[in-house]
Amino acid sequence: MRRNCGNLRVLPKHPQNIIYHSNLESIRTMNSSVLVPQDVQSVLEDVVDHPIADFSATTNATVVEGWDSLNNVRFLLRLEQEFNVSFPVDRIGKLKNIGDLVDLINELRTK
Repeated sequence: MRRNCGNLRVLPKHPQNIIYHSNLESIRTMNSSVLVPQDVQSVLEDVVDHPIADFSATTNATVVEGWDSLNNVRFLLRLEQEFNVSFPVDRIGKLKNIGDLVDLINELRTK
């Protein structure tokens, strides 16, 4: 049996009580705090000093005004502080977009 709660679908008796949010590309569980792209949006907006309208997992530095190399360093440092992680240098260069970055943060937070 499914219950609709606005744009949330709650699936009762599902392992880990997963809530699916129709506007997000990721899943949050009630038992853990899994980050989604929107969780890092405010940090990036603060770094580049303007709102970002079309923000998603595919967002990258080429589509965000003001996201240059210096602001990229600032962004990564702020994320390390905000989420209490330390980015391995060898992994930073492999990140292609916000989705990759969020996946890395989630991975580091579970260690």
